[in-house]
Amino acid sequence: MTETEKKDNGGNDRTAGPWTESEMVRPPNSLSDQIYGLLKKKILNSEILPGERLMQEEVAKAFNASRTPIRQAFHLLEKDGLVERLPQNGFRITRLELETIKDLFAIRGVLEAYGVELACERIEPKTIETLRSIRDQAQQMLASSDIPRESKLRRIFEFNSQFHETIYRSTNSRYLMDLISNLRNTVLRLRALGVRKNGSWKQALNEHSRLIDCLEQRDKKAAGKLMRRHIANAMSHVLSQWNLADEKGPRKGESAAPRKKDGTGKRKGETNSAKKD
Repeated sequence: MTETEKKDNGGNDRTAGPWTESEMVRPPNSLSDQIYGLLKKKILNSEILPGERLMQEEVAKAFNASRTPIRQAFHLLEKDGLVERLPQNGFRITRLELETIKDLFAIRGVLEAYGVELACERIEPKTIETLRSIRDQAQQMLASSDIPRESKLRRIFEFNSQFHETIYRSTNSRYLMDLISNLRNTVLRLRALGVRKNGSWKQALNEHSRLIDCLEQRDKKAAGKLMRRHIANAMSHVLSQWNLADEKGPRKGESAAPRKKDGTGKRKGETNSAKKD
């Protein structure tokens, strides 16, 4: 992208805030699909927090797009349950209530415990090696001192998701996959929140290693018990971060457009005021 392309029609920097050059939309996908995908990724990664408002004008300026694809992207996010419409014609990231979080983890505990028990019967040796590879890559990422915290968090989150989804697929159970898929967006949001707790990564990787041992030994009872404990620990990490996020969340009526993060993962406070068309 040239220096001219980085500016909007008013000469302002389009990549200000959390929007980087790599996130600028490009063909062949439609603008609305690309914007939808990028916003969804930011929501699932907890880069945009529950309760924050999404302003059409600010997002349109960031992507150098008209309001039409922005509205279309917002509607897709609404269908996913990731944003909700406000009475004053805006949208905000849906909040997760405490009881909702507890219910979800209870359901996850049942589904994933059953899934890993089923995987003990059906998983193939090459898939166990895949799990080991994912675990090893995550451990290397965790041990690295050269990677910024936010980048490390994103990669740990990705490895965590890959690990669990590999177990799901190894069951060859379409019905189990469908049930888990219905929870996927909320699970990913909570998983991204949970990995932000210091110390949670090491504990999760240790539990992943023990799950691999259970799968290799075809020990259904131990695998199911460990997975239930793994999910309970994950809920504990999420709730500690959820309480923190709730305390630091935007005040009622505050415009909380996505903001740029510095190398420490802290958010810079200022946002651009949106101009009315």
